Amino acid sequence: MQGLQPGALTRRIALIMASLGCAGAVALAQAPPAAALGASATNTITQTAITSPADPSYFYDPTAGAYGGITVTGTTNSTSPSTDTVDIDCYIDNGSSTEPNSTPLPLVRGVTLNSSGAFSTTVPYAAIETATSNGACRLRAVPSGTTPTSGLGSFAGPRILLSYLKPTYSPGSPSVLYGYTLTAPELSAVDTVAAAGSYNSCGLGMALASQSYFGDVLTNAFDCADSFLAPNFTPALQVGGQAAQTAGAAGTGALTVSASQDPVTGAMTIHETEPLVSTSTDASLGVQDERTIQISGQGKVVLVTDDFVSTDGQAHTVTYTVSATVDDGIYSGGSDFFQLPGQTGFTGYQTGQTASLGAGLPGTIYAYNSPNSGTASAGYNAITYFNQPSGPLGLYSAVDGGFSGSPADTPQIPFTLNVPAGGSQSLNVAFASDYQLSALTTDLPQELDLVTPPTITIGSPSAGASESSPSVTVSGSVSAATGVASVSVNGVAATLSGTSYSATVPLSSGANTLTAVLTTKAGATASSTETVTYTPATTASAPTLKQQLRRIWLPIADTGSARRAGRHYERLTGRVTAGNDGVSYYFAYGVGRRLTRRSAIRRLRPGDRGRGVAATVGRLAAGRRYHYRLVVFGKLGRSVGRTLTFHAFAESR
Repeated sequence: MQGLQPGALTRRIALIMASLGCAGAVALAQAPPAAALGASATNTITQTAITSPADPSYFYDPTAGAYGGITVTGTTNSTSPSTDTVDIDCYIDNGSSTEPNSTPLPLVRGVTLNSSGAFSTTVPYAAIETATSNGACRLRAVPSGTTPTSGLGSFAGPRILLSYLKPTYSPGSPSVLYGYTLTAPELSAVDTVAAAGSYNSCGLGMALASQSYFGDVLTNAFDCADSFLAPNFTPALQVGGQAAQTAGAAGTGALTVSASQDPVTGAMTIHETEPLVSTSTDASLGVQDERTIQISGQGKVVLVTDDFVSTDGQAHTVTYTVSATVDDGIYSGGSDFFQLPGQTGFTGYQTGQTASLGAGLPGTIYAYNSPNSGTASAGYNAITYFNQPSGPLGLYSAVDGGFSGSPADTPQIPFTLNVPAGGSQSLNVAFASDYQLSALTTDLPQELDLVTPPTITIGSPSAGASESSPSVTVSGSVSAATGVASVSVNGVAATLSGTSYSATVPLSSGANTLTAVLTTKAGATASSTETVTYTPATTASAPTLKQQLRRIWLPIADTGSARRAGRHYERLTGRVTAGNDGVSYYFAYGVGRRLTRRSAIRRLRPGDRGRGVAATVGRLAAGRRYHYRLVVFGKLGRSVGRTLTFHAFAESR
């Protein structure tokens, strides 16, 4: 990355900030002087290598130089380690050459060596911020007192990028952020990748995103994206029909901001809390915007998530028009062109025109600017929205505002969000830039997957579950900013339904690992794994017919004796084998062999064998001969005992 000399950069920042009326901006571009130690008079070192940090490495200073630093370690070929020392300098080069583009900038001088010629020291954040202003350089350890500009292959070192935050809480701009991924919105012309701050000011800027030092050359992108004030001079944000602004813009200083950075990828996350108030009365509108800005490690994609939260327990309607000016096209005499969802080519528009965006999600609007030459060499841009727009796309000019007939350089996407009482509603929009359309259409989804990594979960079966079937249905949920291409579980393709999936996979006896894999349309993957145990159910061998017959107890009726139970009554007895199932029994009786009468039916439970039963029968004709027998019946059949006789009691005369 080609950086400006500290003095020139300070003057440039001062001019830009002064032109925008930002008080105290010059002081923000300055930092404490770097540490300085005495250099040795002689040195035997001709070769060094910084072994830590890695190349490249990203750092974030949350206090703008107040404390903290980078631990730098390395080796030398010193033959006099007790007297030799090294300086740690910042070299600005283009990443493809070992020759610096300017005089090396000192960070720490006179670092001593141990007996083997190795060194370790701390480079303060403040030293880097003072030396580079934009936080980007290549660290090299060189013999103390020297500033070699050739033969730098003998002094190997990593590229580093340092971002940092300086809160200012000026109206509409709660923070100023410098570095590889961040700078102040007002400083979008400085050689940095992206600018981020409260969108009450200029919002998000991706202008002049020169990144040659780290491998890519990006040109003009978006300027003043996501601003509360639209180019056609209308309020971009309204709550319940009232024009809204942040509380900070009203002078209350209620905005808060925090940031963090991934040291490996450089991805930056900024979070802002912005209470919304009326632009006319400064009264609270009962809604707070929790804004999260995620900038990818290569600075090509910025994802903005607005969570509009109800703070007064009431439901609210929030209308927000997201706009982004395609930087430098019209300002330099060129034109800006757009390719809308569903279109195959680029078209120029006039201020005041509208266009349908269709119903597909996510939707992407591509743009490029062609200053003067009419070519697309100035770079391509894209806006991707993940919520359904509430109306057609509007196109306006940032130069001529709402006047019709001017070439349009700013697309405006309207959204209507229903914020529930005590709840929230999210709006997600991504901004991207690349130097070729083919690169943008490839990198945008890949970068979006980096910014919002895809996820997959296994909801069923639960981890550690025991299964008795030889297969199991695995189900769960998925999410992917760029869309889901496929889901599989242990190689079995899953069925997708919205954000849910399911797949039936075979199991082997014992422990089984279930691995669900999601592949996005951009080629990114995510996986989830858990283990279940399959224990086959034990099945006994089928018994033979003879064994089955032995186990079946058929009901048996055995008629017993009869004895008098009183005048005109007789008590009949017998024995019943109930068998494998419950049975019922009764005594049939009658005069002669016609057994037309019977006792009450009684029930016996299964398994009873040889149980004595009895029944008392009455209304017998005195002196008559009766026949009787025991009858048993159930599901397994019917059994009748032998027929016996008795004489009813006869009174003497």
